[in-house]
Amino acid sequence: MNALVDIIGVLTVTAITPGPNNLIVMDAAARRGARAAAMAIAGVIVGSVILYAFVALAWDEMSARVPLLLEVAPVLAAAYLAWLGVSLFRARIEAAESGTPDASRGSGALRFASPVGIAAFQFLNPKAWGLMAALAAGAYARIDEWLLVPVMIGVFATCLTVWAVGGVALSRHLNEARAARRFNRVMGASLVVFALSLVDFTAMLT
Repeated sequence: MNALVDIIGVLTVTAITPGPNNLIVMDAAARRGARAAAMAIAGVIVGSVILYAFVALAWDEMSARVPLLLEVAPVLAAAYLAWLGVSLFRARIEAAESGTPDASRGSGALRFASPVGIAAFQFLNPKAWGLMAALAAGAYARIDEWLLVPVMIGVFATCLTVWAVGGVALSRHLNEARAARRFNRVMGASLVVFALSLVDFTAMLT
């Protein structure tokens, strides 16, 4: 029982603290509403479960045979997030200043973050890799490793929903171009900051 409490705590901290997944979910909720947020959350959960299954079944062999992959993953993730952040920052400002009908809400770089894309991104997310590797490596050996799947789904769904609610609350303030520009700048800059920070996880993955 103590082990289950521990794993719930670790999963909760991982899922509730700011990161790319949280920002993408909040952005989806703010711009396109609850349904888009639910699809983004589904992408995170499906990708995380697939990643966990992959790591649980193949971690030892993979880390021995493809060490370069573990070093390259953070770089690829950083490049992807940096592109999203810069594109969002620049495109949103231009759209807002142009006075087009999309200026307040827009469709921005994060429109490309489909559920499938979000799920695939988990394989480039060092934060996810670190958590899944720890679980698969037996950090919680007293728990059936496949029991962690429904626990993971429940915790991730709950924590990401909190971020989605925040995004829905923000949406009512994005009808003004000035507010939209500020939101775009914060979101874009935050993604770039996370992109830079991801490289620091390389040592943890090797």
